[in-house]
Amino acid sequence: MKKTIKKIMAAAAAVVLAASLSGCMDNGYIMTVDGMKIRNGVYLSLEQTSINLANQRVEEQKAESEDTDETSDTSSDTSNNSEEEDIFKSVIDGKSYSDWIIEDTRKGVLRYVGIQRQCEEFGIALSDEEIADITKTVNTQWEDTTIAYYGLGFETWGQYYESMGVGKDSFKELSMVDALNEKLFLHYYDKGGEWAVSEEDFLKAANEEYAAYNLISFQYVDYRGDVLVTDAEYQEVKDMGKEYADRINSGESLIDIMHDYYLFSAQNKAIKEAEDEYTVENSDGLTKDEYVEKAVSEVTVEKAESEKEFDELISKENSVLTEELTDYLFSLPYDGKAYVYEGTTSVYVVVRKPVTALENWETEYRSTILRNIKSDEFDSKMDIMCQNYSVEQNDYLVNTKYSPKKIINKK
Repeated sequence: MKKTIKKIMAAAAAVVLAASLSGCMDNGYIMTVDGMKIRNGVYLSLEQTSINLANQRVEEQKAESEDTDETSDTSSDTSNNSEEEDIFKSVIDGKSYSDWIIEDTRKGVLRYVGIQRQCEEFGIALSDEEIADITKTVNTQWEDTTIAYYGLGFETWGQYYESMGVGKDSFKELSMVDALNEKLFLHYYDKGGEWAVSEEDFLKAANEEYAAYNLISFQYVDYRGDVLVTDAEYQEVKDMGKEYADRINSGESLIDIMHDYYLFSAQNKAIKEAEDEYTVENSDGLTKDEYVEKAVSEVTVEKAESEKEFDELISKENSVLTEELTDYLFSLPYDGKAYVYEGTTSVYVVVRKPVTALENWETEYRSTILRNIKSDEFDSKMDIMCQNYSVEQNDYLVNTKYSPKKIINKK
């Protein structure tokens, strides 16, 4: 859960930081790497990524320091333990905050070139359709007005990127290289690749990091949404969970079981609505009980066509479930059997399956799972393969005009 929170914080910082960026123009080239010219905008976008990552690392170091000793005023990795202290005094991996960002940005640029050079070597390219899709996506994002939600003074995301000195051409180039990066990654790690993961290791890792599951929940509330009061009421909900689990384990169709579940939920909703809207004038002569009964009798719910419609997939680090339910789910064997978990607010019927049980899992989930397993290793190998590229850079732009201190406008 901590890792998820930190990722969210870092993502939020990417937007908030935009309000304090200095104006830069996406024209000209900041360096040449292995004969490839690098646009200013490409560099600035990669630098922004490094700034966000540096901020995340600083926050992680603070959290680790607080976890180790809440009274300590020092950290082995950073001198920034006060929120009021200048972040530029922070130390990451033994380097100053600014130096770390410059070095990490340089790695990003080298990798940006390396991806393209290796794709050229292996004959990996984007199709005309893929390029058209990227162009359309970039154009749409450039005109997207959801940036107004953050109240930063930008009308479109295009204005936001341009405020950082990242023009549409640079943004499109980065998007295309990202797409090439995915193809290159699969070239190495998918079946038949130079660094391909064995199917045994892949499936083992996939089921350790991911959970394919079905879930049915019964809250400790009545049909009106009011929290239950008596032990008997709570026990009734628990018994219902056990009944559904027994039905699954007896081999009954999940389609029928889920139909009953959704019908039950819809009927409870109908009871509440009928009770709330009932009056003598609109009841057509029916008593309140008859009026409610009629409303319930008219409720219908369509049946699913396939049990696969109820399948879900989550990763351990980015779960949409509560922390307690996530821990319980990943503690289960992936045997397709139903288990009952009594949570603090609900009773859950949980069925965990192997990821291979998911429909079209090969086409829809394989690359995602491979990424989760091997992305860090891939990035490290790319850094090594690209580290000896020749670099000719404009030192003034790198160290002065586009230095981290210039980019981050301290208030």
